[in-house]
Amino acid sequence: MGEKLTFCKFDFQLLNSGDSLILPQFHSVKTRMAPEQQARQQIDAMLIAAGWIIQDYKALNLSAGRGIAVREVPLKTGPCDYLLLVDRKPLGVVEAKKKGTTLSAIAEQSGRYATSLPDFLAAVAPTKLPFLYESTGVETFFRDERDP
Repeated sequence: MGEKLTFCKFDFQLLNSGDSLILPQFHSVKTRMAPEQQARQQIDAMLIAAGWIIQDYKALNLSAGRGIAVREVPLKTGPCDYLLLVDRKPLGVVEAKKKGTTLSAIAEQSGRYATSLPDFLAAVAPTKLPFLYESTGVETFFRDERDP
């Protein structure tokens, strides 16, 4: 009860050997979604509701809007779940964790990400990203590193 399932799989069938018409047939395949993937799905929904445009790093379009949340950005210390860009400048990171994770215990991870931007991003960013988030999609821990 309460588990997330993804339904996906299409088979295509030619109606007659001489026809070019293809008819999709849907078959349900139950796939369990990993807990961290469930968190990312909920985080995506919250970011979209707040006005962010979500993009994958490999398909990044910096002209898509003012606020872009970029997934899986490779940093010097490893990929962050989301890098938050405002007007093409990195300002924050979001680290996604599965539901039930003690978020204060992983704050160090997003702190490392805040200082490990690749050189091409560090050139247009503050020395350290000011906005750090850890989230399960249910609970979110936020820090403003500008606040002493």
